[in-house]
Amino acid sequence: MSQLLRRLRALHPIRGYVERLTPTHVEGWVLHRGGRPIRLSLHLGHRRYPLTPVWSQRLDVAAREGERFAQAGFYCRLDPSLTAAAPSADAQAAIQIRANGRRLPQAPAATAARAERRQHWAALRALNAQLLDQPEAAVFPQACAIERQLGLSATARRDYWRSIIPLLCQQGEGQALASLAELPAWCAAEPTASAWERSLALVPPALRSDQAGLAQALDQLAQQPAQGWLNTECLRFAIGRLLVTDPAKPADPSRLAALQQAFLELLAGIGTDAFSRLYDLGLIDSLILLLRATQDAPPAQREALITAAIHCYGLCPSFWERLDRAWVAHPAALDAPLQAAQAQWQALHAAWCAPEPSPAQRLHALSAPLQAFARWGAADSIAFLHHLLGPLHSAPTPVPPEAEPLLALLDQLSPAEHERRRGWHQGATLWPPGVPTQAAHRIERLSAPQRLADLADAPLVVIAVLRNEATLLPHFLAHYRQLGIHRFIIIDNGSDDGSRETLLVQPDVLLYHAPGEYRHAQYGVAWQQAALGNLCAGQWTLLVDADEFLVYPGYPERPLTRLLSALDDQGRDAALTPLIDRYPQGDLADADFSRQAPMRAAPCHDRQPLLRWRLGSGNYSNAETQLSALRHRLLPEAAPNAFTAQKYALVRYRPWMRYAQGLHDVANARVGDLGLRLLHFKYHAGFRERVRVEIERGQHFDGAREYQGYWGMERGGFWDSEKSVEGCRLPLAAQKNK
Repeated sequence: MSQLLRRLRALHPIRGYVERLTPTHVEGWVLHRGGRPIRLSLHLGHRRYPLTPVWSQRLDVAAREGERFAQAGFYCRLDPSLTAAAPSADAQAAIQIRANGRRLPQAPAATAARAERRQHWAALRALNAQLLDQPEAAVFPQACAIERQLGLSATARRDYWRSIIPLLCQQGEGQALASLAELPAWCAAEPTASAWERSLALVPPALRSDQAGLAQALDQLAQQPAQGWLNTECLRFAIGRLLVTDPAKPADPSRLAALQQAFLELLAGIGTDAFSRLYDLGLIDSLILLLRATQDAPPAQREALITAAIHCYGLCPSFWERLDRAWVAHPAALDAPLQAAQAQWQALHAAWCAPEPSPAQRLHALSAPLQAFARWGAADSIAFLHHLLGPLHSAPTPVPPEAEPLLALLDQLSPAEHERRRGWHQGATLWPPGVPTQAAHRIERLSAPQRLADLADAPLVVIAVLRNEATLLPHFLAHYRQLGIHRFIIIDNGSDDGSRETLLVQPDVLLYHAPGEYRHAQYGVAWQQAALGNLCAGQWTLLVDADEFLVYPGYPERPLTRLLSALDDQGRDAALTPLIDRYPQGDLADADFSRQAPMRAAPCHDRQPLLRWRLGSGNYSNAETQLSALRHRLLPEAAPNAFTAQKYALVRYRPWMRYAQGLHDVANARVGDLGLRLLHFKYHAGFRERVRVEIERGQHFDGAREYQGYWGMERGGFWDSEKSVEGCRLPLAAQKNK
């Protein structure tokens, strides 16, 4: 009978939930599948009281139920005298909210918690604005003031403080957390908890100077460090507090050994693949702290730590720079193995960055350092060999004799891997040089092999990943050709609208096909790295999508090559290129790119298009985050740190660089900011159809959640007379996120 009832309920035309019921109001969502009007009423015993709802947009409901149900949200004020009549023991059970006579059930806990989440996010936005107004002021007092000002509920207060613990640790204010009596309870984490929760659990034992407790918490974190976001700020704070800030209580040798072992297990669990967070500065700094603290440790313990350092970071410039800085601040002799590794790194770095050496000279200079790091077990040595040898191993060019020892070394290090890759550059398939890789990461050349030779002398190459961009393609190519770019590497992910056919006949396009799924290729970054590492190492390269048009101070009169020279003169090998969302002044349907160029059809942007987010520091803990102001305006229910807008699209690629998903974060790059911006033409006449397609495909981040949010929007445009501008000069700075 129960199964029959469930089936009947599923077939009923009324669907909805009560999400919040208080003595003064009720809110939730409801719809009638047949489109009939909804009449809401409150029932208390045998009495019925009609309600007058205020209807609102519910994008989440529209994403599940269909666009026509976008206005399914309701809010009703209640007369307190009505709810006061309910039995005090269980008021919500006594009160019923009905739609067309059918009782609406209470929402699951996840949706019932929306009010607490809104409070929590409002507090984070308020703190972010405060920190931007007073950047020199201490964070903890401002955080306390925000809590008092907003009167947070117990749940919102807990979530608020948990969210800013990493920031306080990063800013050197972690000690202030000891004044929060609830902190141990807030940071308690079960073994099955996410890495985010388990890394918070490092803070309480560190505040108590509990070496055994910290080692235990770190050991628990090391079990599955890749499950969720790892708060490396908490890790660095905890290790630093025990090892550095309390010299009167030197670490117990046995407990220090346990702490070191747990940390090394954590590094091993994070992994060394190109998309891990191994190069996060918080991890690097934690390792350097341990290196300093164990200088007098037993030889076997010290050797294990040095071996791990060279294995994980021997080919990482950030590690050597920060190690130098730490040893200058506290002079002491580096261990002989570290000195030898540092010398080989310096030789390798100088040879790789030398201006225009011949292939033979570069191979000769790099041979000894790469062989040394391979002997020491450096994790990236195989990837570096692929970066170096791949472009030289391209048919019909013969392999230079100088490369033979390194090819033999690659075969010795990983014979199965080398056998599988030996013919890659003699054929049409490319893979990212970093290992391990996956089948979904490969790209296959469609253009004639003669196009490969055209890349060598190009001062700048554009690499783009696209799918079904037949309308934008002519504008995209024309824009970049106007900037003086005449070499394109385009990676097509299964277009069926004529894009591929258009690209095949372009004389300056080298076309590749990516047969894998976008989401399984790190949202396209793996394909871009396949092209970067095999075709463009050491060259200036611009990594963009088909709807991203680069502009800069002096555009279009000033040649882009002058900016490249300026970056070279400053010793920079990457540039910040934030995304500026553009849109038409009228309806989105007016921005028809088949009739007008994007610059004319969508000339508007928000007056302050970028929001600064001080409460995070990116995938590698090395940069402040910028967000899209427009998307927060369109989707106000989104998390306050959503819609990352910074991007590092212009790069002189080196094998030690690491990109995060979407190119929003980069490690081991010397970044310059010369005012470059990517105009992002995402919103146009074909946007609604694109949203529908991408929701069905589910290939974008988090199951295309952002597109699901757009689905419920009514027909119209994004112009706001108070926040939008048309065709004016772009601001170079981001504003605070209020």
